[in-house]
Amino acid sequence: MDQEQKRQWVINEIAAQRDYRKKWSALDFKLLQYLSWGSILASFISAILIAAPLDNSTFYRIIVAFLAATPAFLVAAESGMNFAKRHSLNEEAHLHFDLLVFRLTKGDDPDEIYIEFAEYRKRLAERFPSGSVLPEIKGS
Repeated sequence: MDQEQKRQWVINEIAAQRDYRKKWSALDFKLLQYLSWGSILASFISAILIAAPLDNSTFYRIIVAFLAATPAFLVAAESGMNFAKRHSLNEEAHLHFDLLVFRLTKGDDPDEIYIEFAEYRKRLAERFPSGSVLPEIKGS
């Protein structure tokens, strides 16, 4: 494989990873927004329903209780999945990958860029939240 073919191959690899990160960044951002707004709306609606009850039936009280508990559930979901950090890291990766492609188009060595690309992906994976609500156990 000559230098130009290698350069194009590395660009394609980086572009694929950039597109992947861009897709997940958008999804993480949307989920973060849904959780945030869902929490706000559930809190607001439950406060109104408690302050001005429509009736005193058991069904009504159960609905109000579920609405009142929803914000805590949504905050716990965000805390466990950490959509904000995932979005931020994906955006950072997207920008870094754009920089690597730019450097390749300016003539930097594809072998060096690919090594940097692989090392960056490894560092990114180490920083990425696991998605578990359980604390990480060190040394296991």
